[in-house]
Amino acid sequence: MIKKAFVLYGCQFYKALLPLVFIPLILSILGTERYGMVAFFFLLVGVIGLLDAGISGTFIKLVSTNSASYNNYCKVLSLFWKIFIFFTAISVAIIFFFSMTYDYIANQWLETSLESLESSYAIKSIGVILALLYIKSYLASFLTGMEKQEWLMIWSVVYSTLFYFGTYFALDSIESTLFIFFYVLKITALIDAAIIFSMVIFLSLRHKRKIISNYKRADELDTNDDLTFRNVFKFAMNLSGLSLIWIIATQIDKFVLTAYIPLQEYAKYQLAVELTAAITLISAPVSQMLMPRLSTYYSEKKFESFSKLYCSSFLIFILALTPIIPFLFFFGNEIIYLWLGDFELAGQVNGFAKWLVSAAFISATMNFIFIFLYCTGRLKIHFYAYSLYSMLTIPISIYVASTYGATASAKFIFIHTVIFFLIWGGIQIKTNFNNLLFILLKIILLITLVSILIFYFMFKYGIHSDNNYIVLFYPIINFTFLSFISYVFRFKIICIINSIRLKNV
Repeated sequence: MIKKAFVLYGCQFYKALLPLVFIPLILSILGTERYGMVAFFFLLVGVIGLLDAGISGTFIKLVSTNSASYNNYCKVLSLFWKIFIFFTAISVAIIFFFSMTYDYIANQWLETSLESLESSYAIKSIGVILALLYIKSYLASFLTGMEKQEWLMIWSVVYSTLFYFGTYFALDSIESTLFIFFYVLKITALIDAAIIFSMVIFLSLRHKRKIISNYKRADELDTNDDLTFRNVFKFAMNLSGLSLIWIIATQIDKFVLTAYIPLQEYAKYQLAVELTAAITLISAPVSQMLMPRLSTYYSEKKFESFSKLYCSSFLIFILALTPIIPFLFFFGNEIIYLWLGDFELAGQVNGFAKWLVSAAFISATMNFIFIFLYCTGRLKIHFYAYSLYSMLTIPISIYVASTYGATASAKFIFIHTVIFFLIWGGIQIKTNFNNLLFILLKIILLITLVSILIFYFMFKYGIHSDNNYIVLFYPIINFTFLSFISYVFRFKIICIINSIRLKNV
């Protein structure tokens, strides 16, 4: 587990570093408005998850819980490839949709002064790329269920390298237009899907041979009659409802903004959104590691192991990421300036980023509630809670984005994310764990206050230098101090974690 975490986070760090290096370079070549089209593409990448309908998440659990039985594993494989045909058909429909509507999107929906031919080509290319990403995301669920996250992560490093290096050098040496950018992106997306497909074929066949070799008699090959389309569909519906609502709730503000603000302005908002990806890059491996392992612990009734792994992961995540919020409010302009090289642009981007990144942290923390309910088979109640929450926030998000613009939209996202975490997250933690809620709130409050004091001291009393990069040492100083405190009280922290138990099991 530790080795896997090291590989995953090493790869994530590299992937987080690539956009920090190349986005300013690509932005300087394409210009703000053309980069706005790239930002629109990133928005649609998030929206395409609507078509997954919870199927990928369902297969993560099915594969992880049935990989030890030959007959069950073969049943899961059969279902997986049958549904793959359906996903392929949807991908063809995506390409067809964008090939039919590109003119409307390029010339009527988006507020842009880009040449019609260039913007139309970009939209049609986006359709092809989205179709390939859609298939790839489904295939990747099998690898995640088999706990081969390191395979996915190592390949994603190679893919990200191809994407950023390829697009930058093509734009710099051939032509600085969207034609070149999206052409390179189509090639890399095709390679990406082909590699993931090959991994699934290789692993599925190898694991099948491994299982059969572990059985001595045919009557030992147990089977599970519950592995049917009907039962898979039933579980997927609970997960898909959450997926659909979550995607709509998190992307609706961006989608509305593309129609109400100029593409050039939306590009700045997207730059702020890019910074929230740093939170996602850190939290994604947590989900990938925890979901299969916790599902196995719970199904095998290893509740003590479940509680220890879940709670320790939760606390480490909070300790590492909570200081990001006060840091951006004190030094956000400076850190973004180091990234973009333009102080005025940095100030505009941070006007969105400090709220969006803070909301992303709260949302990533809330994801631990989802992980718990997913692994314990209680997604239905989460679906109802999130549905009610979204019924209230989605209409308001549309109104705020269309009436008051990007800054107000970013602030509203932060406010409603905090409220949902405190109410629904608090209820679930209080109901299912003894003492965990009080411990979490106390740690979050303590870390936030300590970080505010440290950053305020640095900001107020002039720990400055002519070297702008000095600001990078501030979070390191803060993290070192917090780590020292954690080390001093490590035995007490371990005792606290060991004292936390699951309720109602």
